[in-house]
Amino acid sequence: MAVGVGGTSGRFPADEIEKFFLYNFIETIAKVTGQGAASCFSCGYGETCKVGVPAMLYGPGAKITREMIPDVTRQPDVMQAAVDAGRLLGRRLRQGHDRAAVTERMQAQLMGMLGESV
Repeated sequence: MAVGVGGTSGRFPADEIEKFFLYNFIETIAKVTGQGAASCFSCGYGETCKVGVPAMLYGPGAKITREMIPDVTRQPDVMQAAVDAGRLLGRRLRQGHDRAAVTERMQAQLMGMLGESV
């Protein structure tokens, strides 16, 4: 399971985790992404920085409030996706997870991808 949370989108960290899994023959059975609080919201310059996430999301000179700071716990769809992913993982493990078979499948997938790049 790859879970990514980022300042504007969690897609990028989750994609990197998924690549790491593949390189180590670990199957991604679910990927959950959400918008988290970029460090710009707490660095001390967030309200005056012209290139930070607060300015990008809310415009120049935005005054940072608690309500505007992204928080995955206030994103019900993300929280539900995480619960669903956990249930899926639990179900897979209870149904006789075969690590050797998964490793072979992931290795074949990786080798296929590497073969395409040559």
